[in-house]
Amino acid sequence: MRKNKNHYPSSQYISDVFLDVYNKLFSIYQKIYDRINITIAACGIVLAVIIENLRTVYIHDNNLTTGCVDILSICVIILSGISCLCVFTSLFILLFLSKGKPIIPVLDWDDIIKVRLYDETIDVASLFIVKRYTSILNDLNKAIQQKQKWLNAAVLIQIIAIFSFFLSFIIRKGL
Repeated sequence: MRKNKNHYPSSQYISDVFLDVYNKLFSIYQKIYDRINITIAACGIVLAVIIENLRTVYIHDNNLTTGCVDILSICVIILSGISCLCVFTSLFILLFLSKGKPIIPVLDWDDIIKVRLYDETIDVASLFIVKRYTSILNDLNKAIQQKQKWLNAAVLIQIIAIFSFFLSFIIRKGL
């Protein structure tokens, strides 16, 4: 039971916990950008291989240059086209995700000055910080979930591209 309406004994501990959670979420947010950059590099490599395969299919395949195109050649062309389209789509998503990072919510120091928090007890100040960090953590968590959702979609599209490429390669070269 509280003796004084301004006495919040656990608020300082909770504010420390919130700060730890914020730091962990911020670290996760930063790691998403690292994964985006790695996936962009992988996209570039896959795209180079696919384009080289397309060049080989269109230039060096005797069936295409002589006009005699069978069903397997059409499958190779379609699968290669799907691969290219998927890689470009994935690359577009990744580049969109990697553009300038939006400002991550942080504690607004102007609020602290406006409410003259420096005149309050540690308990009251900690409670104020807990209230602010609650909304900040929710906003940061939403941003992380959104970025992760789009990153997952780009990786899935990249996997489809690789799978399509391998199918076209197997059809063209045989097992």
